[in-house]
Amino acid sequence: MTTFTKDNECDGKTPARLSTRKRSRFLPTAFLALAGSLICAIAASGPPTLIVAPADRTVLEGEQVVFEVQADGAEPLFYQWQRDGGPSFESITSSYTIPAAQLEDDSAVFSVTVINAFGEITSSNAVLRVRPGLEVTASLNQSLEPEVFRGWPMLIEVSLVHPDALLGTTFPIVIAATNGPWSTAINLDVQDSQEASVNWPFQLTQPTNDVLALVGDSPGVLLFWLGPNQTTPLAAGDYELTATLNTTNVTLPGAWQGVVTSVPVNISLTDEPPTLTEAQFEEKQRLLARYALLQGDPVEARRQIDALLAVYPENIGGLSFLARMLAENGHPKAALDACDRALSVIASKFPDALEPPEALLLLRNALSEQLGSIQISTTLQQGVLTLTWRVIPGASYRLESSTDLRAWTLRETNFVESSGSASWTTSPSTQTEFFRLVVE
Repeated sequence: MTTFTKDNECDGKTPARLSTRKRSRFLPTAFLALAGSLICAIAASGPPTLIVAPADRTVLEGEQVVFEVQADGAEPLFYQWQRDGGPSFESITSSYTIPAAQLEDDSAVFSVTVINAFGEITSSNAVLRVRPGLEVTASLNQSLEPEVFRGWPMLIEVSLVHPDALLGTTFPIVIAATNGPWSTAINLDVQDSQEASVNWPFQLTQPTNDVLALVGDSPGVLLFWLGPNQTTPLAAGDYELTATLNTTNVTLPGAWQGVVTSVPVNISLTDEPPTLTEAQFEEKQRLLARYALLQGDPVEARRQIDALLAVYPENIGGLSFLARMLAENGHPKAALDACDRALSVIASKFPDALEPPEALLLLRNALSEQLGSIQISTTLQQGVLTLTWRVIPGASYRLESSTDLRAWTLRETNFVESSGSASWTTSPSTQTEFFRLVVE
């Protein structure tokens, strides 16, 4: 049993001396608590000691980094952090914070010296490794250096890209905001040529999820916009737009914390000229069409593209936009027609092109597969043969039959439609008969 006398009491400066006599294998609980308090008093009365030293960290570029130390000893304790062997005066507390690690911070070495009236102690080194971080990209009207005319829409696309986007498998990066959906962690800043911030009333198409799990093959995309009536009163001039993701104050467990800013978008805002070139008129109509789609108005979007093609029937950009818009709105046959028109114009205008129009060819293949996947089902009941198939919006059909698969006879072009399907009935032939459906 351990005992102590009044002569051995701690004076706050000199450690108490203990005497030990073995009396029992069992120590009273109250005594254990007293002994524990005495030991703490001894540790807290001398020079500093390290309980937990700073640990190595590996983070993504832009991520917040916090090095921490836990020390004991007589108060007060003072902390002096070192970076790469030299003193750093950015922190005099038990933690050292880098708000947003940069690639130049990679391999930096950190340590801390803890000091009190009785001495000092220096920790072991902690190494910081910084990997290329998630990327924030921004564009206005699909350009980094757009020339925008007042009265035209401004469509801003901000994307969050995983640092391992090119790899097949990646770990998810969780993006959240302090309050509300993750999109509120994105801030758009616009500055004029005098580097003064200006307030443009951007609208946002809100995402459907509060938290974004960013993976390699699926960037997080936000669409901001200004309508024609909102760009008209803006002052002409040169501007710079940046998008910043800031999640340093997020408390969601496992969420990424840091700051990343996009490459600036350099904007030239001027008045629309009295006469537009074909390229300018195409850009205007396509912007108005995209803006209409953002507002949920595909009819207005079609009207804007039709206005472009009425003036320039062979405008490749207009035909390509029309094909994609029709495909996305469930009109594959009309989309295929627009796609073929665009490809025909490209072939006639650029017969010696070295690169094929890959995007259009991929779209055409997808549409052809969709249209070619129609299956005819047949039923025979009470002497009546019924042919049924799924209807494609905007498509018309021609039903033909043959007995030898060489000569085909037109049987019908008008069909009864119900619940997304069309059907046709006939009396069965006494000989083998084949049917085919031609989509027009």
